[in-house]
Amino acid sequence: PDYKAAIKKLKEAVVLAPELEILRNRLGQVYFQNDQPQKALEQFDRALELSKDPPAGYFASRGQALDELGKLRESEQALRKAWRRDQGNYEIARILAQVFHRQDKVEEALEVLDRAIWADDKLNFEDFFCYHAKLQIYVAEGEIGMLDEELKTVKELPETKQDREYAAFMLDQTGQMLLEGKAYRMARKFIDAAVRLDPVKPEMKARPRVARKRAGVKKSLEESLRFPGI
Repeated sequence: PDYKAAIKKLKEAVVLAPELEILRNRLGQVYFQNDQPQKALEQFDRALELSKDPPAGYFASRGQALDELGKLRESEQALRKAWRRDQGNYEIARILAQVFHRQDKVEEALEVLDRAIWADDKLNFEDFFCYHAKLQIYVAEGEIGMLDEELKTVKELPETKQDREYAAFMLDQTGQMLLEGKAYRMARKFIDAAVRLDPVKPEMKARPRVARKRAGVKKSLEESLRFPGI
């Protein structure tokens, strides 16, 4: 994308309508996409000042910019406000959970993701993104027992072809992370489940063989222990 041209046009629009908060927010988004988080933050702050009833997205945008600037506490505060306004928004939930996790607030991260997943008491395609984030946290924390429980749940949930394809991708990615951490037995469980969900892709068919080969190079670590390398 031509970010410079987009920024130029939006700045021109802001000059013509300086009190229109939607233009400020959009300009901030383009700055953010162009790796200019400080300039993005300035526009997000201005959009919030101008808006009488800011939507969740405005606070989420501010939170992302603050996160990029390394201001985790301020980012958390902004994202909490976004989350309170839209607790079914899986993208806000994922970003907030990531910020929680980077501050070692694991329980809070998992709680946000669970609330987003079950906000409407049913599992939609978008909810798998939050499930993916949960699995990544469990891998990072070395929670093998929880991964085993979640695997039993997740592999039974997909209903549509799209659901199965993304669930397979999610389980495969988790399996690769577990392989890197040398948790071979659990890695094979995730990869085997991924192949059963989406057996058509050639790369999926090769996964179990790769897992078995790598497992044969070195003994699997004791699965109850935290594993290094994640």
